[in-house]
Amino acid sequence: MSSTSLKIAGLDTSCARTSGYSVFDLNPSTYVRDASGPQNVFGSLNTNYSVDNGLAKVDLHLGQKNTVNGKMFIGTHRGLVANSATIVQPYWRPTDQAWTLFIGAQWNYVPNSSVVNTFRFGSNYFHQTFNTSDCTGQANGQPSYGLPFGFGGANNDTKPNCGFTNVTFQSFDASLGCCSSFPKFYGPDHINEFIDNVSVLHGNHAFKFGGEIRVSTLGDTGTFNRGRGQVSFRNTDGDQALENFMRGNTGTSSGNNGQIFIGEPRRALTTKAFAGFFQDDWRIKPRLMLNLGVRYEYVTPSLKNLAGSPTSIRAWASNKKESRPPSCGMAITTISVRAWAWRGTSVATGRPCCGQAGTSST
Repeated sequence: MSSTSLKIAGLDTSCARTSGYSVFDLNPSTYVRDASGPQNVFGSLNTNYSVDNGLAKVDLHLGQKNTVNGKMFIGTHRGLVANSATIVQPYWRPTDQAWTLFIGAQWNYVPNSSVVNTFRFGSNYFHQTFNTSDCTGQANGQPSYGLPFGFGGANNDTKPNCGFTNVTFQSFDASLGCCSSFPKFYGPDHINEFIDNVSVLHGNHAFKFGGEIRVSTLGDTGTFNRGRGQVSFRNTDGDQALENFMRGNTGTSSGNNGQIFIGEPRRALTTKAFAGFFQDDWRIKPRLMLNLGVRYEYVTPSLKNLAGSPTSIRAWASNKKESRPPSCGMAITTISVRAWAWRGTSVATGRPCCGQAGTSST
């Protein structure tokens, strides 16, 4: 018999029930029996969740030439989530926490009747974590397992790889533990963007030009898949899965399997993007307009950091540059009858670097 299997089953070497915990002890409030087969039970755990959100908006008119508006949204949620019907103990429900924050602002400046400047700023923040809830010191009703299931720290029970491992049995839908793909981390992620556009009316021309800057940071994102280990027991060589479990038979040659993740999967990425454009809508005649414009974009290489690394390990991805070639178009109002107008448009674009060009018309 496996000493580990006996301990978590709450049995001694004679298979007598001990005074310790047993992961097979089910609270009647956490499951329901199948009416057609009372020997079958299904997990029936609640999700304990709290959600808090806030929204604010402001509009300011600073004289006749300036208007400013801003908005902000903040949201959080946290709690224990019954995200799988295979969870049979309340302390195996993962802890889900998320925070999001959005701030946006726009400033319109109109110095005269022919010039308008619009400046916009936006910032997004997002952070979400999925953690195990049965680590030492967490007050979720978990027992003291007395066994290290994870990898890391002096006792192999240091966050985030702590808590009961995930154990599955052939012919059983439920499992011991929860969620082999947890813990899981998203962010903190930050996206900050600045955009400025200027519109100028000059004679028969309507000019518009501007630029954009965007900085994106993805921080400490990764999944500790099988970070606390995952063990599968199967029916092999005449032995049932539970018999293999009690023997601790995880040999792959018999169809059983045991895996554990070792390492640090979290990564941090940073990238920046820049763009600029110029556009001219030239009304040559009352029924003839020529549209000219150019836009250029550049995205910096993505910088990757190994989270928690004692040294600054960095890898550079390839540059990603994207330029938009000059484009032009023409709109002609051919017939005008009262409120109705029929228009013909032709636009040609080209990418000299690829030797491609295309035309479209409506």
